[in-house]
Amino acid sequence: MTNKIYILAIIRLLFTISVLYFPYIPLYLKMIIIFFGDFIDCTPLYLITGDITFCKNSLEYQLCDKINDSIYYILLFCYLYLGNILNNRETVILFLLLVYRLIGLVIFIIRKNLRIFIVFPNFFEIFAFVFVIFKHFNIKIGNFYIVILSLLIIIMKFLHEYFIHYYSFRFQNLRKKFYKMTGGVVASSFSR
Repeated sequence: MTNKIYILAIIRLLFTISVLYFPYIPLYLKMIIIFFGDFIDCTPLYLITGDITFCKNSLEYQLCDKINDSIYYILLFCYLYLGNILNNRETVILFLLLVYRLIGLVIFIIRKNLRIFIVFPNFFEIFAFVFVIFKHFNIKIGNFYIVILSLLIIIMKFLHEYFIHYYSFRFQNLRKKFYKMTGGVVASSFSR
C-alpha cells in the first residue's frame, strides 16, 4: 500500500503545482480547486482497497497527506510572497500561521497522534484564502470587523479540528461497539 500512497501523493502534488502556476485563473479559484483536489486523493485509494476508512484511519496515509498539505502551504506562501500579492502585514501574519502549522506537523510526525492538530489548527489556509478574496474583490473593512472576523475564523477552526481529530474518533469507536453489540443488524440498517 505504501507505494500507492506515495504515487497518489506525487500526483496530488503535481496537480497542486499545475493549478497554482496555471495562468488565466484568479488565485482564489486556484485555491478552491486545490482545496477540492485534496478530497480526490482518497477516491483512488478507496477503489484500490475497497475501504474508505483507510484514508481516515491509516497513520501512513495521514502522515503523507499532512506532509503534502504542508508542501502546498509552503508553495502558496512563496507564490503570495514572491508575487507581492499581499501587503506586508498580511504576509507576516501568514508566515507566522505557516510556522505555527509546521510546528504542529513536526510534533505530529514525532508523536504520530492526529489530535495534535486540535492545538495546531490550519489557520494558514483559511486566512490566506480570506486575504486573497479581499485583495481580489478590493474589499476593505475596519479594524474592528477584522478582529471579529479573525475571532470567528479561529473559533470555527478550533471547533472543526476538534470534531475531525477527537469527536469523530469517539463516534467511530462508539459505532464499532454498537455494531458488535447488535451483531451488525441494527448498524447495517443505518447505512442504507
